[in-house]
Amino acid sequence: MANTVIQQLFKDSAVTRIKRQLTSSKSLESYYDRTWIPKDEDLWTTKIQVPDDAVPPILDGTSGHNGDCQNAIAIFEYYSLLDETQASDSRFWAYLSHVQFREYSFARWALPKDPDKLQGNQSLQIKAVNRFLNHWFTNDSSRSLRRHSIARLWWAVKLTSSPWEVDSDYDSFDKGDPYVLTRALFLTQDVYQAVLERNLGRSKWVLFATLDFIGKHPEFSKKKPVGHLTKGINLEYGVRKLSNLNKGELLLLLEQIASEYVFADEDVNMDESDETEQEFDE
Repeated sequence: MANTVIQQLFKDSAVTRIKRQLTSSKSLESYYDRTWIPKDEDLWTTKIQVPDDAVPPILDGTSGHNGDCQNAIAIFEYYSLLDETQASDSRFWAYLSHVQFREYSFARWALPKDPDKLQGNQSLQIKAVNRFLNHWFTNDSSRSLRRHSIARLWWAVKLTSSPWEVDSDYDSFDKGDPYVLTRALFLTQDVYQAVLERNLGRSKWVLFATLDFIGKHPEFSKKKPVGHLTKGINLEYGVRKLSNLNKGELLLLLEQIASEYVFADEDVNMDESDETEQEFDE
């Protein structure tokens, strides 16, 4: 790779301190500073090489979900040399959200955008702290990686790109577009939440088939239809091992689940993650 630089990240002690200060609301106002220069003693130099550019040029948080797919591809290609261990490091992602991609993280996930609204409003202050904790930090859970401002973008592509390299059933796909399933994942925020927030990614075969189906049936990209679809898949997990099914069998199963929704009169119960998921659309 020509013209590369070495990526930095936070030390464990720095992440612990920064998170503790935010949790106590002591540093909340500082999150509204659009630039932040970390102390040298808080940083650790890694062996991760990245292009010698400050940020991917298209990265922009002001367009909300509409820019997620393009930004996800940009982030994934920018950090193309990451392995899965490095991409699970909470110090790495905390550094990116707080320093390298701070402007993006703020534009995409800050609540509220205007810090003056925090004055004297304890309820809003608590919401603001929780928003930063949820989207600027990660922990040991895969769910936190799927909510972090930058990690969610990288992992979305990692889990969905070039399906033919994982499953020969997808050899018929247009290999000129390695992100065909990534684009289906980002059709709507509802698809992203329903598919990745509910851990369909625990089986790549099920994940691929679900996104393949949604890509061909975009009417199932809205909240209730995709909720019905993923709920039906999770119910099937309880009675058989879906990863043993081939692509054709999985697509047939999805067709059957989808047909039940078409004739259903009742609303789909979006389960316990509803209240949390709504924050993505604020």
